[in-house]
Amino acid sequence: MPDILPLPFKNRIRNLLHNSSAHPGLIFERYFPCWEGETKIEKAKPSSEAYKEFLNCYGKKKTKVEKLLKNINHRLNNLVNAYNGKELVFESVERIAIGLGIEHPTENGFLLDRTCGVPYIPGAAIKGVCRAYAKLLGKEAHITDLLGREEPSHQQGDIIFLPAYPEEVPGLILDVITNHHQDYYTREPQERKFRLDINKGNYPLPMDIEIPVPVFHLALKEGVKFYFRLISISGNQENLQRVGSLLAEALEYLKIGAKTSVGYGGMKIVSKRPEMAWEVEPVKGVIQTFISYSHEDKEKVLEFIATAAPYGVSPWRDEDGLMPHLGEELWEKIDQAIEKENVVAVSLFLSENSVASEEVLREIEFTHRLKKHIIPILLEKTEEVNSFLEKYLKLERGYYLRVEESLAPQKWADTLLNQARVKSATEVVFYLGHREAVISAKIPEKWQNMPAIVLRNSEYWLNPFGKEGQDWNPKSEEDYQKYEDGFRFLRVSLDGVKRLYLCGYTPLGIAGMIGKYWDRATGIKLITWNSYTGEEWSVGRTPPEGWVEEKSKHLQVLAEERLNKSEQIVICHFANNDRGKTQYKKALKWIEENLPVGKVFCFGYPAKITGEMAEEVAKECSGTFIWAKEKFLPEEIHWFSDLPMALMPLVTYLTRAVGKIIFYDEHKERHIYIKAFEKH
Repeated sequence: MPDILPLPFKNRIRNLLHNSSAHPGLIFERYFPCWEGETKIEKAKPSSEAYKEFLNCYGKKKTKVEKLLKNINHRLNNLVNAYNGKELVFESVERIAIGLGIEHPTENGFLLDRTCGVPYIPGAAIKGVCRAYAKLLGKEAHITDLLGREEPSHQQGDIIFLPAYPEEVPGLILDVITNHHQDYYTREPQERKFRLDINKGNYPLPMDIEIPVPVFHLALKEGVKFYFRLISISGNQENLQRVGSLLAEALEYLKIGAKTSVGYGGMKIVSKRPEMAWEVEPVKGVIQTFISYSHEDKEKVLEFIATAAPYGVSPWRDEDGLMPHLGEELWEKIDQAIEKENVVAVSLFLSENSVASEEVLREIEFTHRLKKHIIPILLEKTEEVNSFLEKYLKLERGYYLRVEESLAPQKWADTLLNQARVKSATEVVFYLGHREAVISAKIPEKWQNMPAIVLRNSEYWLNPFGKEGQDWNPKSEEDYQKYEDGFRFLRVSLDGVKRLYLCGYTPLGIAGMIGKYWDRATGIKLITWNSYTGEEWSVGRTPPEGWVEEKSKHLQVLAEERLNKSEQIVICHFANNDRGKTQYKKALKWIEENLPVGKVFCFGYPAKITGEMAEEVAKECSGTFIWAKEKFLPEEIHWFSDLPMALMPLVTYLTRAVGKIIFYDEHKERHIYIKAFEKH
C-alpha cells in the first residue's frame, strides 16, 4: 500500500509507534526514522544513527513479541505433527542477512515477519538453496520428485517447505558494506570522474583515489537457532529424510541469504542429521505396478490401462500372463508380486464393488507394511468410495486419480516413474513391444541392471488374460499420434537421461519417433539393440554431410522416377536385394495413387548391416535428406523405408535442420502406408 500520510503526521505516528507495542516489522517497513524534522519533504540519507535508533526500538520491543513467536512455532509444530512431517533445527554459525534486496529507504531492506516482527527465512528461499545445491552438483534430476520441476512442465514436488522461524527472538546488529570504487561501478565509462584518456584506447580502471562510501544494513547475529519444517504431500517418510539430508548439505556448503561469499549465511544442523542420502538409485528391471481391482470392474480397468500404455504403464502379470483380481485365492502369488522391487506401487481401482470387498483391506494393510506406494484410482466417486478413502487411505486420499480426467493416464505414469526413481536415472531402457507376440519383455542381459520402461500398443492390454500375444499395428494416423503423445511426455519426464537404450519389435514409424524426440541436439546418446546379430548399434553426435554418390560406401541409387511437375520429393531407403526392390515397387504404386509428388529417389542400403558399419549407413541415409534439400529446395520431403528397426531411430537421431520430413509407415496386413510422424 502506498504511503499517503503527510510527512509531519508520519513523524508523529512514528514517535507514537516507538512508545507502543507495535512490532518492529511495521516500524522498519513504514516508519523508519530517516527524516530530518517534521517540515522537510526531502528525507536525509539514512545513517548509522537512524539504524541505532531503530535497533534501540527493536530491543525495547523484543520481549513483547516473544509470546507471538512462541505461538507461531507452536502452530507450525502442530501442523507438522498433523501431517507426519519433519522438523530440523539449525544454528547459524555466521551472521545472516535476509531480504537485503527488498525496497527500503536505507537501500538495503531486511525481512521481518509481518505478524510479529521477528526475522525469519521464507520457505521459497529454503527450497531455492536446495535446488541450487543439487543443480550445482549436476544432480537436479535426483530431486524432481521432491522439489518439482520449474521448466518446462511446472511439475509440483512432493515436499512443502514451511518458513523457518527462530527458536527465540534473535538479536540484530548493524553491519556495513563499503564500496571503494563507487564511481567505477555505478557510472558509464564516459561519465566517470576518475578515468584515463579513453580516446587513446585506455579503458577506465578503478582508481584508489576514490572516497569509500559506507552503506549500512541489518544482520542477524550468529548463534541463532531456527526450526526448519517439512511436510510430504504423499506422506512419504523417505522423501522427508532425503530432503533433510539435502538441506543439511546445502546450508553447510551454499549457505543461505545474501553475501554468502564473504562470510554470511553459514548454518549447521543441531538436531539429528538424516542418515539417508538424498541422491537415489533407480529401480532395476521392468517398471511395473500391481493392479488391484474387482472382477466386476474388469472392463473399465482394462480400458484405462490401455489409455496409459503409450506412457509406459506396465501392469504386473503372473507366469500365466494373468492379472489376479480381488477375491481370487492367489494371496501367496500376490504377496510375492508386491514384494518385488520393480513392482513400485499398487494401483488400487476403487468402486462400490471393490470397497465392499474385505480382500482390498488385506492388500492395503500388506502394502503399507511393505512401505510400498498406493495409487488410488477412482472408477466412480460415490459416498461409499469417499468414506473408504477417508477411513483407510488417509495418507493417499489427497492425490487420488479419477479415470474420467483427461490427464489421468499421464499422472499415473508420472507417479510410477517417481516411485521407481527413474527420473534420476542417467541410463534408461525402452522396450518397444508394439509388434511383439509375447507377454514378457525381452531385455538384453547386459541391459537388465537398468530401469526399463515397457511401451505397448494400447489394444494389447484390452485382452490381458490370454497367454498368447498378437501382432498389433497402428491402424491410422490417430493411432500413431497416441504413441507420439507418449514419447512427448517421456521426453519431458526423463530429462536427466544421458543414454537411452532401445530394444524390442515395433513399427518403423514408432521407432523413428524416438530419434525425433531424442535427437543429437539433446546431447543424449542413443543405443539400439539388433536382435538378429546380438549387437549394440549407436552413432556419434557429429552432423552428417550431404550424400555424394562418388563418395558413398553403402548406398546406391536403385531408381529415379519423375511422376509430375510437383516440387515435392520422395526419398526411399530399401534393402539392395530382391525383397527390397519388391518393397519399393509396392511403395511406388501407393505413392502414384495417393501423393502429388514430383521426383522419387530410391536408395538401396546393404542387405546385411553389421555393427561396424551401422553408423556409416545411418549417416549416409541421413545425408540423402541434406542432398535433396540442397539440390531441389523442396517444401517437404516424403520418406518411405524398410530400414532395420535398430537403424531407424539412429537415422532420425542424426537428421536435423533439413526442413519438413514426413515418414509413411507400412501396414503390412492392409498393404497400405500410413502417415506416422513429421520431423522438422
